[in-house]
Amino acid sequence: RRHTRCSRDWSSDVCSSDLGVGFNVVSPTALVHIGASTTTVASLRIVSGTAPTSPNDGDIWYDGTNIKMRVGTTTKTFTLV
Repeated sequence: RRHTRCSRDWSSDVCSSDLGVGFNVVSPTALVHIGASTTTVASLRIVSGTAPTSPNDGDIWYDGTNIKMRVGTTTKTFTLV
């Protein structure tokens, strides 16, 4: 049996279950489960900042120009075609 707990704050529902945490998702099915975007709000915003000094594999950041991710000890830039 899965257990789910939810709390409501000023802008969204935050729910946790045995599987993970959901933002605007009542029954999360992943460690982090983010609800769908709407015409007024995006699902996720990564605010521009400085690259981590020692990034870990899987880290994602936005430097103000590019979205970057650390993969296999190499920093990759997301390229949109």
